[in-house]
Amino acid sequence: DKLYQYSKDFVNLAVQFAKDDSNMKFR
Repeated sequence: DKLYQYSKDFVNLAVQFAKDDSNMKFR
């Protein structure tokens, strides 16, 4: 359960990072 929660948080963080990276490129 803890590991699953950690993985989900990590994925969300990666997605957020990817979005920020895309925004930086478009600007």
